[in-house]
Amino acid sequence: MNESPKWYKNMETFVNGQDKKDLNVILERMDQADKDRDKIHTDIKF
Repeated sequence: MNESPKWYKNMETFVNGQDKKDLNVILERMDQADKDRDKIHTDIKF
C-alpha cells in the first residue's frame, strides 16, 4: 500500500487546473481502446 498516497496525490493534481484536460484525453484514449478491442474481436471472430 506504499504507492497509494502518491497515486492519490497525482489524481489530485489531475483534478486541479489544466491537468484536467490531460485526464480527459486519457479517458478518451481508454474509451477508444475499448472500441478498438471490440472491433478487433468482431473482425477476428474467434
